[in-house]
Amino acid sequence: MLPTMLIFARNNNQNTIMKKLLLSLVALCAGTQMTFAQACGDGIATTKTWTNGSSDFKWETSGNWSPSGVPDCDDNVVFGNNFDCDISTAVRINNLTCPQTYTKRIAIKGTASLRANDISLSGGSILGATTNDTFSSLQSRQRGHHGKG
Repeated sequence: MLPTMLIFARNNNQNTIMKKLLLSLVALCAGTQMTFAQACGDGIATTKTWTNGSSDFKWETSGNWSPSGVPDCDDNVVFGNNFDCDISTAVRINNLTCPQTYTKRIAIKGTASLRANDISLSGGSILGATTNDTFSSLQSRQRGHHGKG
C-alpha cells in the first residue's frame, strides 16, 4: 500500500506525510538490521579475564571468567592467569590476548573452533586436536604462525 500512496501524493501536505512514513520505514528497517547484527552477543564489549575459578579448565564454564560469564562475540579475552584452558565448542570473540607472562596452553578439542577478529599471542600456545580444527583470525600473531580458517 505504501508505494501506491507515494505515487498518488500530489500536494505538499501529502508529500510531507509520505516523507514521514518513508523515514519511519527506513528507521524500522535499520533497527531490524541492528538486531540481527547483535544476535551473537549482547552488544556490549566487555574484557573477560580467564581465572579457571571453577578449576575445571573449561572455556564454557561461567565461573572460570572475571567478570563471571562465558565471553561472546563482543568481548575481549585476556589470559593473564597461568591456567590451561580447554575449548569444546564453537567460540567467537572480538579479540584474544595472551601476554608473555602466560605460559600455559589453550586447547581446541574435537570439532571445536576459535574465531576472533584479532589474536595477540606473546606467551602460551593454542593447540588443536586435529588438522581440521578451525583457528582463525583477521590479524593473527603467534610467534610467526598465522591462523587457519
